[in-house]
Amino acid sequence: MSTIAFYLKRGDAWLFYFFNRRLHCYLLDQVMKGITSLGSTGFSIFLPLLLFLLFPILGWGVGIHTTLTLVIAQGFAQLLKRVVNRPRPYRVLDNAIVVKPPPCEYSFPSGHTCAAFALALSLTSFFPMGGFIYLPLAMMVGISRIYLGVHYPTDVLIGFLIALFAWAINPNLSYILFL
Repeated sequence: MSTIAFYLKRGDAWLFYFFNRRLHCYLLDQVMKGITSLGSTGFSIFLPLLLFLLFPILGWGVGIHTTLTLVIAQGFAQLLKRVVNRPRPYRVLDNAIVVKPPPCEYSFPSGHTCAAFALALSLTSFFPMGGFIYLPLAMMVGISRIYLGVHYPTDVLIGFLIALFAWAINPNLSYILFL
């Protein structure tokens, strides 16, 4: 293993244990379970539909942009998850605390983080004043995935980068397809 890979893996495990073991308490368990749901499939489907219903004129643009960003991001994240096949940290690291293990066996990248940032970036594009709420919430989703024992910090980082990429290319796709 190269020196860079060694230090990356070591840093990943250190950060994982910091969030997963050092900060653990009953209250945070409850808070993190709630926060992590903001990156769930159900929420990712519900929010764009809600935008379509609540904002009939603006909502179509917001809803279409958000939906396309999510589809691009999640498509790539889920494909990468199956190609890389990285096992979840609670299966590999000793003494990892896991709160409600997910059905999917693969860790890399974090789909919840990817979805949360895809939503946050899309919403910030249309409602810039809300960015100070959306983006920290998305960051908390990523931290919650580490805290709950189901992702490494690098999984979360790559989930964010995939969402950022999907959001960055989406305005061009939205324009071509719908305007």
